[in-house]
Amino acid sequence: MILIFGCGILGQYLLKEVLQNTDEQVLCTYHTQKPQLSCTAGDRVCFQKCDVTSEADLQALSALCAGDRLRVFYCTAYHNIDAVYAHPQQAQKVNVEGLARFLEIVKNIEALYFISTDCVYGESRPDSKPFRETAACAPINAYGRQKLAAEQLVLNRGYHVLRCSLLYGASLDDNRKTFYDKTFAALKAGERVEMIDGLARCALTYSEAAHIIMRLVTEKKELPPVLNICGDSLITKYELGLRIAAAAGASPAQVVKISKEEGNKFFQDKRADVIALDSALLHSVECNLNA
Repeated sequence: MILIFGCGILGQYLLKEVLQNTDEQVLCTYHTQKPQLSCTAGDRVCFQKCDVTSEADLQALSALCAGDRLRVFYCTAYHNIDAVYAHPQQAQKVNVEGLARFLEIVKNIEALYFISTDCVYGESRPDSKPFRETAACAPINAYGRQKLAAEQLVLNRGYHVLRCSLLYGASLDDNRKTFYDKTFAALKAGERVEMIDGLARCALTYSEAAHIIMRLVTEKKELPPVLNICGDSLITKYELGLRIAAAAGASPAQVVKISKEEGNKFFQDKRADVIALDSALLHSVECNLNA
């Protein structure tokens, strides 16, 4: 059985990949509201409400999975950088303590893929090479520090860490809209949107990331302990805005470029201006799949 623990936006795209490319049963958890998805027709998918901070919920989940060998995509996170900064203890209970409790309570885990973040690396220096998976990590915000601590819990048990760069794209959930959805709708309606000329990341769409991850875990028996899931080149938030405008059939003039200084005044915790990831190991693994 495949367990998608935390069926948020990436989890929903992973679910779509599972249904399209395997015949396995899938159990998906959600925190408050059950996702409304068009890709879950049939009886292969079960949804279970589960709060990772609740031992009772985790015990119920473990009982539901009893007897099954589990392949787990662990996607649950308190991930809004400013929300983590504002509520660090609550975020710690989800991002670190909840994960530790999950690993203790949920049994029969055959493989686990922990969805992490490029925030664990910290800021790319102008004179430095892109971060390889072996690079020293120096996160500059509370979210990155918590995810780095969570990674260690996962690695200590011999499981896998997937460090994703910026992911973007439309939601598959009728009840939940992403930044992309809101920006697309605004541009489609003829509105202007402001985008920072900075915050450069090796971005992928949710669809691309989910496809890469599913191909890796279904076709490759052994993966590196840590793997960057990222694009090959950096794009800024402004350049992302231009991509969304093109998809919406809107004028690029509707995307208004603002400086890093203007953008940063809206943030509470620090953001790295540039996080450049090295994708060489990812491509090496992918090449081995094709060999």
